[in-house]
Parts: sequence; C-alpha cells; structure tokens
Amino acid sequence: MADNVNYETYLHANLESYRGKWIVIFDKNIIAVGKDIKKILDEASKKHPNKKFMLAKVPEEGTMLY
Repeated sequence: MADNVNYETYLHANLESYRGKWIVIFDKNIIAVGKDIKKILDEASKKHPNKKFMLAKVPEEGTMLY
C-alpha cells in the first residue's frame, strides 16, 4: 500500500525543479534529492530508519522509474 502512495505521489507531483536528479519519496513526500544515489538514500534512511522508499530518477524529459 505504501508503494502505491509513493508511486501516486511521483505521478502527480510537479518535478520540474528536480530534472536530472534522483529523488526519494516516502509517505507522499519527497524526502531527499540529489545526483548521488548513495548520499540521498543515506539521508532518507537517517530520517526514516527501516522504512521502504521509492527511488526515482527524474529525467530531463519524459518518465523513468527504477
């Protein structure tokens, strides 16, 4: 269920300011942003230990999910 909420957030959020960057979404919020995946995952894990996140690369154009 949390995965669906995070996915819906990704689909409906205005992500223009994050183009070309990685984002971590948790509980309807973008909780970390950057170009270094390890760094943003570490940041997200410190904020919300032992939780599942959604990691997505915001493309320059179009849509891309991992």
